[in-house]
Amino acid sequence: FLQVFFFFLAFIIIYMKSKKLWISTILSSIIIYLYYYSYVYIHNKKLKKFQKVKKKEIAKQRIYKEILNRAIDEMEEYLINLFKQIGFSCINQIYSNNNSVLLKSIYNNKEILIYYKYCKNTNVELKDLKEFLLYMNNYKIKRAIFITNYSFTSESNDFVKDINNKYKVLLINKDILLDMIEHNNMFLTNEEINSIIKEKVIEKNKSIKKYKSTIFSNEKKKGYLLSSIYLAISVFYMTYTAYYIIVAYILLFLFIVTFIINFKKENDGVNLWSKTKELLDEM
Repeated sequence: FLQVFFFFLAFIIIYMKSKKLWISTILSSIIIYLYYYSYVYIHNKKLKKFQKVKKKEIAKQRIYKEILNRAIDEMEEYLINLFKQIGFSCINQIYSNNNSVLLKSIYNNKEILIYYKYCKNTNVELKDLKEFLLYMNNYKIKRAIFITNYSFTSESNDFVKDINNKYKVLLINKDILLDMIEHNNMFLTNEEINSIIKEKVIEKNKSIKKYKSTIFSNEKKKGYLLSSIYLAISVFYMTYTAYYIIVAYILLFLFIVTFIINFKKENDGVNLWSKTKELLDEM
């Protein structure tokens, strides 16, 4: 619409100045040609940027889903691999239960505790941080990393700032953890992301087929036909005749499409069985 509008606008302006039809036509066409290709270039650039952001988002969603589905021993192994990529060494388990794990490590020649706590749709509370300080005191370590699959309360963040002069505690929530994974060679490959997108498309197509099969179900065929006949007869006795005629036509159309689809299915079923029968006979 914009291209047509700009073409005629350019044509009128040029024609008013040149008074020549062929010059106006050629110059207007050139202007629209340049407009179209500049629009396509900008659009493609935006699309590539959007695709890159969307792919990253899809990858992070899958990684986060995998994190939630990991058992605590699997998560421990995953965190050890992640922190080895960052440059941590001598990573050993100190403590583990069904929703948390405590690791001891070395980074820049300093001892650092790494603590992971699984939270189910709830933030890490202040009391959890205070309990963690007991671990730090027990092992006489002043530096630590507290990781969660969810987030921290504002009180927790404030508490870490308050104790900053005595303890160095780094809080890592879901977003920071996913960013760490992305920038330390543990992110999904482009092929894996494309495979996930393909899965999503297949699932979407399955949903569309499900809705389609519901609308064009063989059981609804009779209802569509009877309803269309009823509405066609009702036209002679009721007001808003145009409305009833339109709905009657829609229902009749649905009946015809449903009839054709189910007739084709029946034929396909016969053909499939005949082929299967041939294979059975050859066994």
